[in-house]
Amino acid sequence: MTYTVFTLCSNNYLPQAIVLGQSLLRTNPVWRYIIGLVDKRDVTIDYDKMGFDIVDVDQVGIVDLEDMVHRYSVIELNTAVKPYYFKYLFLAINTGDVVVYLDPDIYVYRPLLELEFVMQKHDIALIPHCQSAIPLDGCIPLEEDILNTGIYNLGFLAVKKTETGLNMVQWWGDRLMTKAYVNFEQGLFTDQIWQNLVPIYYPNTSYIFTHRGYDVAYWNLHERSIDKQGKDWMVSYNADLVPLVFFHFSGFNPEKPMILSKYQNRITLTEKDILFQLFEEYAKSLIENKYTQYRKYICYYQKMHTEYESNARKKQLQKLTFFQRYWRVFLLSFRGLINNWLSRIDSLMS
Repeated sequence: MTYTVFTLCSNNYLPQAIVLGQSLLRTNPVWRYIIGLVDKRDVTIDYDKMGFDIVDVDQVGIVDLEDMVHRYSVIELNTAVKPYYFKYLFLAINTGDVVVYLDPDIYVYRPLLELEFVMQKHDIALIPHCQSAIPLDGCIPLEEDILNTGIYNLGFLAVKKTETGLNMVQWWGDRLMTKAYVNFEQGLFTDQIWQNLVPIYYPNTSYIFTHRGYDVAYWNLHERSIDKQGKDWMVSYNADLVPLVFFHFSGFNPEKPMILSKYQNRITLTEKDILFQLFEEYAKSLIENKYTQYRKYICYYQKMHTEYESNARKKQLQKLTFFQRYWRVFLLSFRGLINNWLSRIDSLMS
C-alpha cells in the first residue's frame, strides 16, 4: 500500500511543518508528504524553497469556506478543514491507499512500520491521549481535561481509501462545518471530540493504536519515560522498553526550552534530564528553520475572522442603540399619558 502524510498549519507554523516533513521522509523515504496551508500565501515567503508539496485551503473545494472563516478562530479553522483535506487527497489528487494526518509539531524518529501493519487490516486508526490513570497530584492535565477535549488525540489520524473510510470522513466533515467550536458547555472541542464516536460507529474497521512509542507527549508522560540507548531514543513503560517512533511537542516554545509545554505543569525539565536533550534537539531544528521569523506572521483568515466579528458587534450595537432610543421615546410618551391621567383623576377628586 502507498502512504501519504499531510499536516495543516498557517504561515506562522511553517517551521514546525518543515521539520515534521524532514523527519518523516528521513525515516519513511517512500512516503509522500504534503503541507496543507490554512492561510493566504505571503509574498515574503519562498514556498518552493521548502521542498514539499503545498495545498492551499482554498484549493480543497470547501463550498462554505468563507462562512467557516467568519465562524471559527484560527485554531478552530485549522482543525475544521481536516476532513475536507482527507477527502480532497483521496478523490481529487489520488494520493494513494492510506492518508495519515500528523500535527505539525510532531517529530518522527523511526519508520512507521507498526502503522503499516495495522492499516493492512483496518480502515481507521486512532491514538488515545493516555492508557493509564492520571495521578491526583494537583497538576494539569487532569482526566477531566481529557474527557472535555477528547479521548483520542487528533494530532494523529490514519484513514484508508475504502467505503468505510470515505463514509467516516464525510460524516465528520458534515459535523465540523458548523460544530468545530471550542465550547465545553455544548460538549464541543474542535475536530477532536467527534472522534470519540468513531470506534462505536465503525467498530469492525477502526483500530485504537496502543503502541507506547507513538504520539508520546505531555499528556502521557505520567505513564512513560524517555530513555536513550546509543543513538536510539526509547520509551519506557513499566518494565517494557520500546522504540520512540514519534514525539508530539504540543505547547512547546523553542525560545523557552526549559518549559516542556505551556499546557502542563506536572513535569519540569532540567538540563541533566535526558528528556531535556530531546527537547533541545527539536528546538534547534525549529530555530534553524527560522522559527523566530515565522512566528510573527498573522494568519490572513484570522484577520478576516476578527474583522467580521468586529463588524458584527458594531451592527449589534447600532441595533441596540436604535432599540434603546425607541424604548426611551415610548417610556416618555407613556409617562406623559400616565401623568395626564393622574391629573384628571386629581381634578375629579378635588
